[in-house]
Amino acid sequence: MNTMNTRLGLRSAAATPAHARAREPEPTRPLNADARDAWTKIEDRMAASALPATTRTLLAAMFARRSQRFATGGEMPGGKANPLAFKSAVAPMPLTLNEEAAIAMSAIAITGYANAELPLHSGPDGNGGVLTTLVGRAVASPDAAHSVALFVINDEGVWFVRRPQNLSEAEVREQLRLLGEGKVVEAYQALRVKIADGRRGVPRNTQHTPSFNIWDHNRPGTTVFLPVMDLSTIYLAAMTTAFNKDSAFNISDEHANYALAGTAAFGQSKGGELNDKLTSGRLYPLDVMETFVDRMATIELGEMVAHMALVG
Repeated sequence: MNTMNTRLGLRSAAATPAHARAREPEPTRPLNADARDAWTKIEDRMAASALPATTRTLLAAMFARRSQRFATGGEMPGGKANPLAFKSAVAPMPLTLNEEAAIAMSAIAITGYANAELPLHSGPDGNGGVLTTLVGRAVASPDAAHSVALFVINDEGVWFVRRPQNLSEAEVREQLRLLGEGKVVEAYQALRVKIADGRRGVPRNTQHTPSFNIWDHNRPGTTVFLPVMDLSTIYLAAMTTAFNKDSAFNISDEHANYALAGTAAFGQSKGGELNDKLTSGRLYPLDVMETFVDRMATIELGEMVAHMALVG
């Protein structure tokens, strides 16, 4: 992806969610200059609109964004059999700490406390006590569960970037203070924890990586931004909603001839609250429940990738 944010001067991020890659120096990479020209032209043409300047800048970055896989120091293989085969004559150009922090914090910055404007009373129009935290990040998170953790991999090592649930109240307040003072790098450094030295990551073979990505995956000089979903908390939150007396859903196991998934004793026919009538429309197969939970978390992951792509 070509960089659109010339104010930050960030280098290219890759087309895949896991990478942010360095671009060639501007004189040898006219594509970057062309992309910035396109961005400027789009922004200038919107100047006559009634949109605020900040909105025009954001929209221009979205409209002019293009993905770019090739990094400085990279080599696309294939020889004569591949018309796009190319070897960079420029040494790898890793992201600076400032650039890395800007990309990562666009996805995981702790931005304030959740508004939590939900109906907290019981009843068919209530039961809004589903938030698992009261802290918000730069991306939306269903139930404020912050189900996606970010790992950052580069030549120096592997870092885990802590989520709100990994912080004390004092640390949350400190994050808000740092960001309020514009200290993005300091806030990022306070969140990340080094968990390994040297470059690690997914093995570069076809068992773990598509063959067409091996040539540029996790190469020296690149930075990998790796979002990982943790579904435990949001799964529990979804279950408390599904199983309350007003929803009264029940779960069947499609791998056991659709027998109730350990919930038979809680069915209404046994004096419990869960609906156990096949005709009720409230009997869900387990795979439907799990797909629902997975898709909720994927919303958060997708926003993370989109934010990092725009900043990168």
